[in-house]
Amino acid sequence: MQFAPWKIEWAKFTDEAIAEMKLHSDDTHTEKEWMTYIYEEDFGIMVANGDMPLLYRDKSGKQVTFKHKEEALQYMNKYNISGQISPVYNLGSVSYGDESRIEVNPATKEMQDAALKQVDPKNRKWTIHGHPLKDGKIYTGRQYFSSTDILQEFLKARDTDQRVVQFIVYPHQQTDTNTGKTAIHNRCRILIFPDAATVSAAMKSANPNVDVKGISVDNGFNSNAADGSLKNEAGVDWFAFQEALGKSGNMGIIDIEGKKSGSKKAESKLNIFGSEGMRSSSNLVNNFMGVALVGSLVYFLLFSDEGPLDLMVEDMNAECEEHWWHR
Repeated sequence: MQFAPWKIEWAKFTDEAIAEMKLHSDDTHTEKEWMTYIYEEDFGIMVANGDMPLLYRDKSGKQVTFKHKEEALQYMNKYNISGQISPVYNLGSVSYGDESRIEVNPATKEMQDAALKQVDPKNRKWTIHGHPLKDGKIYTGRQYFSSTDILQEFLKARDTDQRVVQFIVYPHQQTDTNTGKTAIHNRCRILIFPDAATVSAAMKSANPNVDVKGISVDNGFNSNAADGSLKNEAGVDWFAFQEALGKSGNMGIIDIEGKKSGSKKAESKLNIFGSEGMRSSSNLVNNFMGVALVGSLVYFLLFSDEGPLDLMVEDMNAECEEHWWHR
């Protein structure tokens, strides 16, 4: 299967994990950041599904996962399934902060995850966090990773050739394709730092005048300049860097509400896909989680008889503050 790396990363999430993302992000109007660890546990069979891969489902539409790789291989051979065996992603327990800051104790959180979600701490892989509304608005700059989110990950990939994957969920105002009304959808941005060569090339492409090897924790973090814009001493445009990674398939955006909720399959300029391939997600959320797909804020915007609301603010300078994993 030949898919962009970000698509494969997204396809590893179980239906339960996506349902939990929705649940946490539907409270975006409370203006609290949330985060969980991502655990690489169990195995699934990755199969092609048009322009997106997905974990194999049985005839009932249920996602099929296995505790052991050998079990997945036996199942694939038994039913003559064309695909690849892949680890799957599950989420740990959620932690909340304020609108731009969140702190946890990693060791304590791993213990909580083991107790509450029955995951093994040694299988902790990545982190996913959500940016909520700020002052009741959606700032475009908060739909990207901030410099505090990605500077150290860039340095790790550049200096050690280690692969790093990050996920951020955020609200986005758009037109519901089913009703034509204004709606708020949850989107997830996936960002991959694949290796030293790729991140260095992306940085040079996005910031041709920057000394790529000279970027450090001392000069790479953004701060507000006198004119209110975000700047750093290294001269890096971190938003442009993320877009440059997207050109190599290492950044993409998924609308996690899916086609049934009026998401767009794709938009120009950005790699945005609806998760319509995950056709049992809505039933899963309603039956397994016991909640609706849309939270109270989304529900209001979709079904209110009042005029359309405009929560979008074109402001790339509303960067979030420091997170616990950069302390």
